[in-house]
Amino acid sequence: MKNLKIFIVCICMGIFFVACSSGNDNGNEANFLLLSTVPAENEIISPTTASVTFTFDKEIYIADKAKITLNGTPVSDAGVENKTSLRVSAGSLKGDTEYTLIVDKGAIKDGSNNLNKEAFSLKFKTTKPEDLSLVSTNPPENAVVPVSTDSVVFVFNKVVYIVDKTKITLNGSAVPDAWVSGTSLKIKTGPLVGDTEYTLIVAGGAIKDALNNNKDAFTLHFKTEKVSTIEGTVTQHGFLAVNGTALVDQQGKAVALHGVSLGWHNWWPRFYNEKTVTWLREDWKCAVVRAAIGVEPDGAYLSKPQTAFDCLYAVIDAAIKNDIYVIVDWHAGDVHLNEAKTFFQTVAQKYKDRPNLIYELYNEPDYETWSDVKAYSEELIKAIREIAPKNIILVGSPQWDQAIDKPAADPIKGYNNLMYTVHFYAATHGQWLRDAATAALKKGLPIFVSECGGMEASGDGAINKTEWQKWLDWMSGNSVSWAAWSVSDKNETCSMIKNTSSPVSGWTDSDLKEWGQIVRTELRK
Repeated sequence: MKNLKIFIVCICMGIFFVACSSGNDNGNEANFLLLSTVPAENEIISPTTASVTFTFDKEIYIADKAKITLNGTPVSDAGVENKTSLRVSAGSLKGDTEYTLIVDKGAIKDGSNNLNKEAFSLKFKTTKPEDLSLVSTNPPENAVVPVSTDSVVFVFNKVVYIVDKTKITLNGSAVPDAWVSGTSLKIKTGPLVGDTEYTLIVAGGAIKDALNNNKDAFTLHFKTEKVSTIEGTVTQHGFLAVNGTALVDQQGKAVALHGVSLGWHNWWPRFYNEKTVTWLREDWKCAVVRAAIGVEPDGAYLSKPQTAFDCLYAVIDAAIKNDIYVIVDWHAGDVHLNEAKTFFQTVAQKYKDRPNLIYELYNEPDYETWSDVKAYSEELIKAIREIAPKNIILVGSPQWDQAIDKPAADPIKGYNNLMYTVHFYAATHGQWLRDAATAALKKGLPIFVSECGGMEASGDGAINKTEWQKWLDWMSGNSVSWAAWSVSDKNETCSMIKNTSSPVSGWTDSDLKEWGQIVRTELRK
């Protein structure tokens, strides 16, 4: 019996020991007083609410985060703030939904490791989410905008984020770029064509709000204004400028210059006079003439600079008198930096306040790289801008002004009112060059066709009227200015004047070759 009593006592002591050990592992329990919650009980809150806060009467610590649940699921995060506040992450709340947040027994403890012996709960509900809606657009619906417009803005009722930029389209093609700033979605349109209707669509799934709402599509219709072909006058249009890829006048209206280029001054000086320029203005309706100042051949600028200046000044003065624009073309085939700098600074100084002048730095770079042409052009631009800060400057492209992709990939920076030249001869240069020029425009490179023809690149051969018309359509569609080559009387297709016996002005059809008649007809439309 004595042994049995000892055995029972031992068993009881073991049970007591286990019970005590279990109590030590879990800690003692204590009462915690909940002072407040944010949000309040049964409050209706926004589904964008990030966290919920419980504030107690004493310093607390998290004992077991798994015991803190939202609608039965452990919360993603929880922490203590200001010693007495438990901040619980709300995660991604759904709209129009009831929630119960429970801080279960043993979830928190005080400074003495006493666990909360009772659970705390908070009930709240989220508001029904407001649909993502369009507040305004710039331009507004069905507006008529300048062709120089390069971006559109959609303003929404809440902050938006881009999900899939490829779902933002302009007339069916993905836009070049788009980005957001708060509630505004800004969309880059790329070059626009004059007198054209556009539909910009932000399709469902292109953007979202903070609640991932993105099912609706948003649409904007607008139209570009018709680009004016300048028939005159410089007095009306003033200093021209570049806006995006567009040539614009002093009112900011997109314009296009159409005209002709005179032949090399050193071979056809007889056309470098007021009579020729006046006839081109009055009868051919030229808005611009190009003075091709030869550089390397015998009798050209390098050997007879004063003769070159005399010819050039006669044309510039005539253009000013006739209130039209004039391209000062350094008609070189190789780099002559120092001579070119002297030439352009001399001309700029003489006509520094005249909006009529457009400077063309290099007629046709042939085998020079774009790096070479760029460095040369930057030196000349700097020299001209010291005197003439506003006039348009035309920059040449490698490979006879056909490698327009080179400056498009690496344009000159730090100067405004620059355009890049493309030269084409329709019987030689076809769709491939139009595609390259279109790609350059899409990259934001402003283009000016300062020399063109309907025949072969040699200046001779048959006129390809089909390709010439395609080029005219392309230039018109992209608001690109052009000057046709050339007012001269050489025995070749591109020389517009029949022969040396033809007068310098007052030409009839019998004085003009086929090419001259084609260009005159086009200019007079």
